[in-house]
Amino acid sequence: MSIYQRVITACIGLVCIAIVTFSVLSFLGGRQILRDSLQDRLDAVASHQREKIAEVLVAWQDRVALIASRTQLRISLRDYLQRGDPQALDKVRQILADAQGSVRAVRDISVSDPSGGDIVTVGAVLVEGTEGVRLQSASSGVGLTRMLLDPEGHLYAQFEAPMTLQGEVVGQLRVTLSADELFHATRDYTGLGDTGETLLAAVNSYGEAVFLTPLRHQPAAALKPVSEFSPDPRALNLALSGREAMLEGVLDYREQATMAATRYLPELSWGLVVKMDQREILAPIARYQTTILVLALALLVVAVVLGLLIARAIARPVVRLAEEAGRILAGEHQLRASVDRRSGKEIQDLALAFNRLTDYLMETNATLERRVEARTRELQVLNDSLEQQVRERTEALATVLTGRPGKETESSPEGTSRHSKT
Repeated sequence: MSIYQRVITACIGLVCIAIVTFSVLSFLGGRQILRDSLQDRLDAVASHQREKIAEVLVAWQDRVALIASRTQLRISLRDYLQRGDPQALDKVRQILADAQGSVRAVRDISVSDPSGGDIVTVGAVLVEGTEGVRLQSASSGVGLTRMLLDPEGHLYAQFEAPMTLQGEVVGQLRVTLSADELFHATRDYTGLGDTGETLLAAVNSYGEAVFLTPLRHQPAAALKPVSEFSPDPRALNLALSGREAMLEGVLDYREQATMAATRYLPELSWGLVVKMDQREILAPIARYQTTILVLALALLVVAVVLGLLIARAIARPVVRLAEEAGRILAGEHQLRASVDRRSGKEIQDLALAFNRLTDYLMETNATLERRVEARTRELQVLNDSLEQQVRERTEALATVLTGRPGKETESSPEGTSRHSKT
């Protein structure tokens, strides 16, 4: 692998490692922070909703108790029951009509004798077709006994309270109140996004858990058994059993995984659940992941471009130096590596060292050539000398063997005299 490829690979690898590490850590940390934040929010909303609904229930009980506490109403009712006085009955009817007009949200009021027989009713009695569930009530005083839903979808709460006079029960009061306050309390989706809501449930007289108010995405569930709509009623069961908990992954009536906080209203043994889809809870994390992915792609492009630039800045001088070395090797002995001031200090040092090495090699080569030439000349002179000696000795040997002087002796008078003496 070339330097060029290694630099690009290193840049991309470093960016990928940084992105993956940052993404994983930030995702896990952000997910935990978001989950903790949503749990705190659901806890706060659940507690707030419980307080609001408790206030509504107390207000309803106070209104019913206010009507039942009217002394003249109880006296007139006793007189009617004891003597059958029609004037006393008219008085009862008049007091009830006054109460129905002066007490807020009262739809109708009924009075019955101690045995339960109806005596008088004032107000707009609910029409036929009204759905209702009878609730379990352990209260010996003002108690919520029924929840009603008329064909138009209006919700009502029916209370019963004993009417006593001097310690004696003289009758039973039944008051039907508009449950708009309860409806609006559960329809408050502040802080719950697009999928969050408040579920309110109670146990009816048959021991079944029923929804008391319409659901956000299923309005027809009001006063219907929970089992008909919810495949996973764990949250409501916990709430109705009096346990407060935070649950994750609970399927709601839409079969969506949710995070839910449970609360209990001990006054009426009601259960309250505030829940929100986990998909919506984790939506910011999903958007964050998309942002990280886009950022990662952008950083990868930057890494490739940066790697190309760095690799080019490093490899180009090296490649140029290799090309110049090849040209010098091919015979351009006077060529030297160019030193680019724009290159890094290391590249400049490499070029200068290469030039010094080239100069040293060229100088060494020239020195060797001069030494070879001198030695060659010395060898040539020695060779010529040896050849001369060989010839002389050859001629001398020939003279000794033949007795005739050689060519050089005959032509030389000194040689003749020398041979004659010999």
